[in-house]
Amino acid sequence: MDEGTPPPPRPGPGRIAIDLAAGALLGAVAFLGPAALGLAGRDRGSLLQTAAEGVGVPALAGLFVVGILLGFVGVLKPVVHGLSTMAAMPVLMFADMVRDPSSHNLLPFELGFYALYGMLAAAGAWIARALLSRSR
Repeated sequence: MDEGTPPPPRPGPGRIAIDLAAGALLGAVAFLGPAALGLAGRDRGSLLQTAAEGVGVPALAGLFVVGILLGFVGVLKPVVHGLSTMAAMPVLMFADMVRDPSSHNLLPFELGFYALYGMLAAAGAWIARALLSRSR
């Protein structure tokens, strides 16, 4: 960046909220979609439990693609985009725990796995940003 070139404008709170909401919605669809379509193994009671215990290539590929999409059109850092893709999962997990207190008995590990799945989306967002900066 030249000394005479002003820095790019910071995104406003509305744009940040839209990016976070889009990440949460698309991430939930990518993660829960294969379970809803029956691609995540046998039904384990709730959609979230089925998706979490039967996570496979369709869900992981979906999260990666969502990360790429967010990296191309979003304004947040790739790590924030990645973590936003899994933001709805703890909320759904706590709703599951209200419904059935014996579910999610390995809570800390499950939250850790959600963070790892988010990092897969972050990798996709990082790749998209690298491609964008190379094309400029």
